[in-house]
Amino acid sequence: MNAKFMITPVVFSMLLLASCGGSYSSNSSDSTNSYGSNNNSYGSTANDSNKNDMRSDSKPMILTQKDVLETVKSKINSDIVVMLPKDIPLSSDSHFLSAKTTDAPDAYQVIFYETKNPISVNSDDLKEASKATAIATVSGKSYMTEQEAADATGHMDNVNTGMNGVDLGSNITGYTDAGAGSTFLNWAEGRWSMSVRNTTSADQQDSIDLAKKSGGYA
Repeated sequence: MNAKFMITPVVFSMLLLASCGGSYSSNSSDSTNSYGSNNNSYGSTANDSNKNDMRSDSKPMILTQKDVLETVKSKINSDIVVMLPKDIPLSSDSHFLSAKTTDAPDAYQVIFYETKNPISVNSDDLKEASKATAIATVSGKSYMTEQEAADATGHMDNVNTGMNGVDLGSNITGYTDAGAGSTFLNWAEGRWSMSVRNTTSADQQDSIDLAKKSGGYA
């Protein structure tokens, strides 16, 4: 199975319904009765309820990362076991996590996004680059044989070799490579092949920092 680890707390809105008792008034002069008055509000009117519902629905609920992951799993309809990271680091504590899912009987894919405002899982807003930034992709697929899986995932048994070793902590050493305007930091953990890709013009320390964080999710 090919899995790449590299995931929105939800605002719980509460509707406060204030209700006042009605008043019964009687006018004996004209024998007409009226229930309540122009100033009376018994419960909430249909219009008020609609307004409250519109305000409540205008913002998605803020989800924790645990909530997002549980929502993602509930959205995936596949015959294979869904494997997801426990959590995904964001660039800011004030940002939010969301995701877009796709599935098939023998496969699934989850693209995780970092957003500045809460966005629901599988929302169309995730398509807008100004609102959401893709930060990780996790996918799984079932193959008929182990060899087919190995060929498809490109597992590198010899990843832990080379001259440019980088200490990633936890007794893990990564090795750098470059080509076509990109740099790569590769390492292996058990049956996992891990890689961080960056541009040659970017700060390569960013790749090292991300690799160190990613090591705990495999």
